[in-house]
Amino acid sequence: MNGPGFVQFSTQIGQTQMLHNSGVGKALAAYMTDERLTHAIAMHGMPKTTEHTMTSASVFKAFLASVREKGYAIEDEEGEAGIRCIAAPIFDHSGKTAGAIGITALRSELPSISFDAFGKLLQEKASAISGKLGYSDERQERPR
Repeated sequence: MNGPGFVQFSTQIGQTQMLHNSGVGKALAAYMTDERLTHAIAMHGMPKTTEHTMTSASVFKAFLASVREKGYAIEDEEGEAGIRCIAAPIFDHSGKTAGAIGITALRSELPSISFDAFGKLLQEKASAISGKLGYSDERQERPR
């Protein structure tokens, strides 16, 4: 879905992004097993794409703990200068991540003061989608 502004973002089906510098990547990485996450980092590295990119696996893993605590991930100009993203994971009936939803905007249109409000909204929407996939917070604990 495109916003009303002049600048539009587009992604392609099958397009890939790094885990460490994208909101959706972080939302998904937060619920990977430590073994799988360590393997992904070893295979793909954590290249610096902007001055804000996390390049330390230990810093990244600590950040992912905050994603699990809040229920959403923030990417603040780590993949592209001037671009921000907030994303929340979607869980299936077994409690595994099935995907994520997010919003991406120019830094000027997504001020950091709005991160929590948008993050909570995305988390609510992701929770509703998860429920439609059979996930229930009360019944299941997410694998980690």
